[in-house]
Amino acid sequence: MVRAPRVWPVRSLATGLRHAAARPGLLAAIWAWHLVLGAAFAVPIFRWLHEATAYRPVADALAERFSFALLVELQQYDTAPVLAILSAGVAGGLLIATLVSPLVAAATLASLRSPTLGARELSDVAVSLYWPFLRVIVFGRLAALAGALIVLAALRAVLWPLSESFWEGGWLVAIGLRAAAAGIVGVILLAAVDFALVRLCEQRSREGLRAWAAGLRFAGSHLALTLALWTGFILMLAAAVSVFVALRELTSVWSARLPTLLVVGVAVILQQLFIGTRAWLRVGLLGTEQHVSAQADARVPADDAARQTVWEGAPIGDSRDP
Repeated sequence: MVRAPRVWPVRSLATGLRHAAARPGLLAAIWAWHLVLGAAFAVPIFRWLHEATAYRPVADALAERFSFALLVELQQYDTAPVLAILSAGVAGGLLIATLVSPLVAAATLASLRSPTLGARELSDVAVSLYWPFLRVIVFGRLAALAGALIVLAALRAVLWPLSESFWEGGWLVAIGLRAAAAGIVGVILLAAVDFALVRLCEQRSREGLRAWAAGLRFAGSHLALTLALWTGFILMLAAAVSVFVALRELTSVWSARLPTLLVVGVAVILQQLFIGTRAWLRVGLLGTEQHVSAQADARVPADDAARQTVWEGAPIGDSRDP
């Protein structure tokens, strides 16, 4: 058996982010999709805001400066079911995201694997992979959520003596251990979903649950690499959030001295820049996992008589799942 080349997490992340940045059309399409998804969340809420503020003169103060206290006060005199409206917005957004995410993921992976594919070819690939991707995404993410919750519950019982000990910092250590363990389990299971999608896109698996099982084996057998990749992704995302919050706070300092329209415009621009950055990081992570899947093993298990595939010139040998 050919020895597998060594895979460096930082180099792989840089490769994935570079390939993501080289596809501005794909990033623009994902950014536009996030706008549509945001509208699904926001439309019910804005409808309630209009009903709650349009015919109340006291709400005119919101045009100069937003105030949560004033908004809460207005809500007390409004009989609209706010919780039901918010729940409807969240449920509708999650449903749309779940149903469309297989198309977005399939088109993204196909574009990263074959940059020459046009919009028609990408749409054909996305449609052909829709149902396997949907099964993997729904089952895999539910498994990740269930796994993290099970770990939290199990460690709560195990670490109960530490939480209730006379040591003042015991409860804090217990919370940290529980959060770290649940996070590691969740990351591994989420990475398994991504690796399964890569296998399906490259036709090394044709059935969703078998692809997820193979992805879980891959993530588990390359545990340090998987955790390093996701740690890098989480740190970059946290840095992007920090920059966004810092710039948002900087603009809020001048909000009282600038026209409301200008302040709102700057806030919208900052928000859209953050959404675009987040899309780039997510596409870069998928590209990284695709690159790692191709490079981590000289011989990668395949099932269902899948054919040999190539990602950016890196050949993948053909074998069979045990």
